[in-house]
Amino acid sequence: MITLIDKRNQKIKDLETLTNSVKLEHRKMNEKEKENYINTKIEVEKLNIKIDAIRSEDNSAIRNNKKNNENKMNEKFSLISAIRDIVENRAMAEEVKTFVDAGKNAFQKAGLTVRGQIALPIEDRTAIQAATSTAGVEVVSEDKMNLLVGLKAKTILGQAGATIYNGLVGDVSIPVYTSTSSAWSTEVGAAADGAGTFTEVTLSPKRLTTYIDISKQFLAQDSINAEGTLMQEMVDSILVKVENTVFDANSGNTLRPAGLFYGADYTGSLSGATSWAKLVGMKSAVDTSNALEGNLAYVTTPALAGTFETTAKDSGSGLFCMADDKIAGYPVYTSSNINSGKVAFGNWADYVVGNWGGMDITVDPYSQAINGKVRIIINIFWDFKTRRSASFKLNQLT
Repeated sequence: MITLIDKRNQKIKDLETLTNSVKLEHRKMNEKEKENYINTKIEVEKLNIKIDAIRSEDNSAIRNNKKNNENKMNEKFSLISAIRDIVENRAMAEEVKTFVDAGKNAFQKAGLTVRGQIALPIEDRTAIQAATSTAGVEVVSEDKMNLLVGLKAKTILGQAGATIYNGLVGDVSIPVYTSTSSAWSTEVGAAADGAGTFTEVTLSPKRLTTYIDISKQFLAQDSINAEGTLMQEMVDSILVKVENTVFDANSGNTLRPAGLFYGADYTGSLSGATSWAKLVGMKSAVDTSNALEGNLAYVTTPALAGTFETTAKDSGSGLFCMADDKIAGYPVYTSSNINSGKVAFGNWADYVVGNWGGMDITVDPYSQAINGKVRIIINIFWDFKTRRSASFKLNQLT
């Protein structure tokens, strides 16, 4: 194909040479030049068709190879089987090793070191499978387990519409641009410089570690439900900690990201006892910053949401501040991971969440052996922060 591309490029160069020559001489093409031009263009089009056909075949082969590799991993990988192999000091089956190697490659691509014996890539939706001991065949679960799918579906951060990046490599800088401005001027006056400014938000990987203990009796199970239960326990353990950190008020450092409510100023007129004016005032504050767009929503605690539902908007309408899980037409999401009395409103697309590598799993069969359990230690790398502070209004209400 390289020869065809070179030939095509030469033909294009010939066309450019002919066109430039005519332009420099300030004349039209003669009949012979027109004929050469048309014939050359036809040759270029034919070469383009041949090149596109070869590329299409190559891309199809790449997709098929990727699909075959994914199918091989999806149909053969069993997390419980991999853990059993480690606990019983056996070599992993080839299909399990293939999947784990894919996970290790994801970590290496992200510039991270795998600490445990199992590395699960989380960019792809991975089919969970369990061998049926009585039949000796593999059964593929119809349920697709994926950490980021869990993040979107199970946390209010995902429901509210936060921006989620996965498969990141190294530190990631996200540019933020302040809008261009315009100004009036006289007919011949100089235009004012209306250029905006660029800032950036940098995400860098921070290790989140957690563990779960499973009994050896559970580990002996060969069923799809057991696989799904184990994976779900792992995912839930991670997501609860992620959301708890996102919505706390602690400062960030090299070990952990800062919570959304860190540094919030609650001394303004919008804080204090719940009222319709204060809740709508939060929306107005975001609107005043020209940020009332995107994935707009309120997030708060279940208890405070109950207060919103039982606080009258005024003295005569019989309406309440919150109805049908909405305030002023915007959805309200609740989580017990938010500190008491905290409420936030904003464009959640401007809250960014990054993930690197995948799930790094260490299987420890010793520390809980006296209790008949195996400890599964999980390491995973995250960072999250606000891209534009003007997109959010944070408040403390009672």
